[in-house]
Amino acid sequence: MAFVPGKILFDLVLLALAALALNAALQLPAGTGMLSSGSFPSAILWLGMGLMVIVLFRDVLDVRKKVSEDKAGPKKDFRKRTAICLALMAAELVIYIVSFEAIGFLVGTIFFLIFGYLTCGILLNSRGSLGRAHTGKMIGTSVIVAVSISIVCYFLFTRLFGLALP
Repeated sequence: MAFVPGKILFDLVLLALAALALNAALQLPAGTGMLSSGSFPSAILWLGMGLMVIVLFRDVLDVRKKVSEDKAGPKKDFRKRTAICLALMAAELVIYIVSFEAIGFLVGTIFFLIFGYLTCGILLNSRGSLGRAHTGKMIGTSVIVAVSISIVCYFLFTRLFGLALP
């Protein structure tokens, strides 16, 4: 059996999950207006899947370009970090879903995106360790991206779709 690098495996898992979610979004009932209840999720999932294909292609090229190491230690370590990252992301998703109504959409989504970005960024870092400047930049970027995405999604759902979010 051939070795599949953790990055590529992670990309494939995300792509498969997005495909399952897209299937569910396409099965939502049609609305009476121009947009149905599945329009926004479907558009986001198509966009996400397209980006994941690009990331997957890029990761495959990176893996092919790298010289294979003789030691199995780093490969096993990266597999372990990938498994830990997937488990932590699943735990974060469960916490997000359970606490969604109690803490609300904006706060919950911001924290979920920040912790998800930092979890994957730190655990899947190929250099092994992050410097202080890199960590600070990663935290700043994750906060800006999480707040921006959360606010845009909140206004899309409340203003465009007329849904009341907690």
